[in-house]
Order: sequence, then structure tokens, then C-alpha cells
Amino acid sequence: MILCLFGTNPYEFTRLASAIDKVAVDFSEEFFVQSGSTNYKFNNCQSVSFLSHDELLEKIKNSNLIICQGGYGSIIESIESNKPTIAIPRYPQLNESADEQCETVHYFYNENLIEACFDSLEDLETKITGLLTGLLKLRNYSEFLSTRDEQIVSDIIADYLQLHEHSNTNL
Repeated sequence: MILCLFGTNPYEFTRLASAIDKVAVDFSEEFFVQSGSTNYKFNNCQSVSFLSHDELLEKIKNSNLIICQGGYGSIIESIESNKPTIAIPRYPQLNESADEQCETVHYFYNENLIEACFDSLEDLETKITGLLTGLLKLRNYSEFLSTRDEQIVSDIIADYLQLHEHSNTNL
């Protein structure tokens, strides 16, 4: 199943709904959409407005790929489950959100934890195919956290040694 998460944002995200409904016909996998506040009649996907958190976690667990809005919560829920994820930021200038989601999406994209569609949804189908077939590879979230932890410890030790070295030269 390909799970599509629109989050709990009170704004509609018709641009993403339309793109998902369009590409769903080209895949044998079922598309399931949690559409949030988006009022769109899906023709090629199952959809519900909202799920309880437990239902959401169950859907994530049973999915093969997640397409989500660019909100921090949606992205974290997806990558913590080590599911291939494509994030699409909402844009205030398109009345999709009150705030910009690009910075959040760019961060996770630059860390190779997600794929993303920024300016256009024309390559959404290509990204779905790439992640499902393994042509596109993403970094494992647990691996990312462990290297971040190692880097943090390394930085702390380096800072300590530098401070200690500096204090010894002042004696």
C-alpha cells in the first residue's frame, strides 16, 4: 500500500490530492489517503479525512511507501518507521498553509532521508517508481541518528580537549 498523509493542517492541499489521484492509476499498489481538511473526491484511491494516532501508526506499519505533506510530524512519523518517503511542501502563496514547509523538507531531503517534490509534482510518478524498485535509495533513519550521536560526542570531546589544552597553556 502507498500511504498518503495530508496531516492535520486546516488548509486544503488540492494540488497534492489531484496529483496522487492521477498517478494512482499507473500502479498496481493500493493508494490510501488521509486527506485531512482537503475536500477532494478521489476516483482512484481510498480516502478518509482523519485517522486516530493508533490507526495512523498501523497504516504506516503496513505501507510500502509514504507520500506526505511537508510538515515535521508527518515526515518524522514516516522516517522513524524506516519507510521510503516522498514529502511535498505546502506553500502559503498557494493558500495551502499558513507557514512555509520548504525548510523542513529541504533539511530531510539534504540528509537523504526522504525524496521530495518542490516546484512541481510532474516527477511524483518517477520518484514513486524509483523508491518502490530500489533505483532511488534513501538513508536509514537509525543509521542517521547513530552517526549524528557519534558526531555530537566527537564534537563534545573536541571542545573539551581544546578547552583543556587552552587551560594548560595558561598555567
